Amino acid sequence: MSTIVLRSIKGQSLSFTEMDNNFSNLNSDKLENITAENIGDLSDVVQTGTPADNELLAYDTGTSKWINQTAAEAGLSGLTSFSVTTGAASGAGALAYNNATGVFTFNPVDTSLVLTEVEEDTAPVLGGNLDVNTFSITTTVVNGNVTLTANGTGAVEVSSAGGMEIGDTGGSGYGVITGSASTGIGLATNDFAQAATDPQLLLTNGGGATLTAGTGSALSLTGSSLTLTGATSLTNLNDFVETIHTSATTTGTYAPDATDGPIHYVAMTGSMTVNGFTSPTEGQTVTLFFDGTGGSYTLTLGASVLSPGGSLALTDGGYDLVTITCIDDTTPVYVATAVNDFQ
Repeated sequence: MSTIVLRSIKGQSLSFTEMDNNFSNLNSDKLENITAENIGDLSDVVQTGTPADNELLAYDTGTSKWINQTAAEAGLSGLTSFSVTTGAASGAGALAYNNATGVFTFNPVDTSLVLTEVEEDTAPVLGGNLDVNTFSITTTVVNGNVTLTANGTGAVEVSSAGGMEIGDTGGSGYGVITGSASTGIGLATNDFAQAATDPQLLLTNGGGATLTAGTGSALSLTGSSLTLTGATSLTNLNDFVETIHTSATTTGTYAPDATDGPIHYVAMTGSMTVNGFTSPTEGQTVTLFFDGTGGSYTLTLGASVLSPGGSLALTDGGYDLVTITCIDDTTPVYVATAVNDFQ
């Protein structure tokens, strides 16, 4: 290493030669000019020798040199310097540090919480819709049931633009829809094109339909009208009771409506005229029971109502039964017969 002559050391001004030598010495000591022959000059500040794996170059104040040291020798923390405790598996795993003891505690992932089958979760809760992707929801238990239960007063809804099928797919059992004991069960068309103009309830098994009430129960078909179409027969009808419709019209013109029932009670307050039915249908028959005890009244039949001899007489101050049947609902044409003087 070159020596630089300084004016503060010499005590007087430097000569031109001394100044030139200082610059020449600096030029010679540049890093690019260090060779194997003069590298030995660095031994004054750098420890010589081959460093070992994982050693680093650290300054040692004791020797005033840069020496090869391990992290521990240099007073630094290495990866192997930490105290690590492995705890029990918990949740998704965690790594915690205790700054009092300097110990890291590692809890691995609890793999028992990783489900491989839905059946491993005894109370699964979905965060979104369940898409079975054209597959089925079934049970592997022989003769096992599949139950859908709503919470509280909630409803179980099954909807499809193509309809709904509940039934046996090859066995000998039945497809059963069961309502509650208090509300029963309702079947109705909904959101289909036909429902707006012709809503229907269709019960069929390919060869017909059967409606059966349980033992000790009654089967009730209720509506404004009940139509049975086809080769229909009704058997074993017990306690079949007709509804008696009390007419609000008791004088003047009366047009019986068959949808009010086949038997009408008319408490006459004056003479009356019967021209035919309201919205007639061929084959409809309405029996009118006239109560004429309130006075002496007459009954006139319209031109479309045919009767024996062309007229019907009422019993003065008595009871009469008149039966009217629609023969032709286009023209229309009706026929009427009477049984008089009930006492």
